[in-house]
Amino acid sequence: MLLINKVINNLALTLLFFVFPISLLANYTDDLSLDQEIYRLSVKDRLEISIFGEPDLAAVSEIDRKGLARFKLIDDIYLKGLTTREAEELLENEYFKQRYLKKPQISINVIKYVKREVMILGQVVNSGPFEFPDGSKKIGIVELISRIGGFTGIAQENKVKVTRYVEESGKSMQRKFTVNVEQLMSGYSSDGNGQKRFWIYPNDIVFVPESLF
Repeated sequence: MLLINKVINNLALTLLFFVFPISLLANYTDDLSLDQEIYRLSVKDRLEISIFGEPDLAAVSEIDRKGLARFKLIDDIYLKGLTTREAEELLENEYFKQRYLKKPQISINVIKYVKREVMILGQVVNSGPFEFPDGSKKIGIVELISRIGGFTGIAQENKVKVTRYVEESGKSMQRKFTVNVEQLMSGYSSDGNGQKRFWIYPNDIVFVPESLF
């Protein structure tokens, strides 16, 4: 009976992402369009810059490891961590300050995002690296599992392990979480605070153990 329940649960998880309308996934999936709006530029992002009425100043620039991007006429500008709108305003100010343009109208488009991955191991249908959609900086764990085909029939869905490395006081610190994905699928928070999502970030390691029974 337990195995049958797991198979049914796994099938429901897969259908959740591939069959149901996106409007019904509001409590389970990351809003990727929202992430794209607040996306912050990273090293190796490639940018296309255009300036209204100034076709000769159009350029393509990649943010280097120092966070700098190169543009025509002005000095290199630090863009790492900015949104595209913040970067546009910064460039407009620089072109104005350096007296090249009186009222610059600049548009920045990210034409290539830095590759962002998470590693999924253990009792899932398709284990291995998962690449985030362009412009997304996080993904809900339920959506992640559904995108890789769901759990296997012997997965321990209530004790999924997540390992994350974070910077604290200039040092890399390891944090470990145990996530009850089974409860998150039902909309109930395992920590009791009403949070219906557990976010997965680039470079996280997700491990789904085998059920003991």
